[in-house]
Amino acid sequence: MTHRASIPHRPRRPFRAWLAAAAATLAVAAFLALLPTPATPGGTTSSLDATRPGDTPWPGDTFAVTGARVFDGERSLGTVDVLVEDGRVAAVGAPGEPLDLPAGVPRVDGAGHTLLPGLIDAHVHAMGDGPEQALRFGVTTVLDMFADPEWAAERRAEHGEPGAADVFSAGYLATVAGGHGTQFGMPVPTLDDATDPDAWVAERLAEGSDFIKIVVEDGHTLGRATATLDARQVAGLARAARARGVPSVAHVGSRAEAEMALAAGVDGLVHLFLDEAPDDAESSDGSVTVAAVGWSASSIHHRTTQFPMGRSGTDVERLVERGYNDST
Repeated sequence: MTHRASIPHRPRRPFRAWLAAAAATLAVAAFLALLPTPATPGGTTSSLDATRPGDTPWPGDTFAVTGARVFDGERSLGTVDVLVEDGRVAAVGAPGEPLDLPAGVPRVDGAGHTLLPGLIDAHVHAMGDGPEQALRFGVTTVLDMFADPEWAAERRAEHGEPGAADVFSAGYLATVAGGHGTQFGMPVPTLDDATDPDAWVAERLAEGSDFIKIVVEDGHTLGRATATLDARQVAGLARAARARGVPSVAHVGSRAEAEMALAAGVDGLVHLFLDEAPDDAESSDGSVTVAAVGWSASSIHHRTTQFPMGRSGTDVERLVERGYNDST
């Protein structure tokens, strides 16, 4: 069972602070997810639906959850009461000390459930009803990596509304003619040597992009040749994004491409590279890496017998595990 309160728009900021602020906002102001626990003695299962029938509306933006185990995103607080006022967590009790709740405040019985912040999926392609489906997994905010700007604008206008995860989108990605991102049949404003990166970024932000996604992939880790942006173009895009207070992130295929993108000034990687393992320096340099383990697993699955660059699927699985554990 999930419920989300409204989330206000916030000023643009550097990527690590931007992502951390999003997580902190969700921790106190986004959905509250209640996960059922195993059956109780006697064969019955505790369920919010049993205490709040399906035809009973959610109590609104002011309510209390009582008797639930609470995890605040960092630690377990035990079984405590939580008061939400106007869509924000106003008070959290202590174990064995019920909150002094306002008279008449609606109460949701959380006994046998765990209350925790909504989750953030930091790499999605949220087409169709993806934002609605995200709620089924407790995900209340998604970072979309490539979408039609008009669709993204429609989703952005729905921030804070119940029924779907909030979508923050890159809109169009930065790539070249024939590069990754142009193969899906959707028109993409590509860059070439004459393109002004500053103007390209300005156009994306005018369309409503929340961040800039930059493609740096020449295809060699997939056994093919693909046109891609060069270091000068990547640096120009990253510089233009930073000057406007928005994060820039890179889609890469290899470690060399990741190193080039980070050296050029991007704020992070939107998924791991698969040809080599990251080292400790890369995992602590202040950049952000999204593990995107679903993408990694899919890539591994299709290369279990022979992986490009002479690596087996088992080798790559170890790389993904290392990268996931070391990512920030």
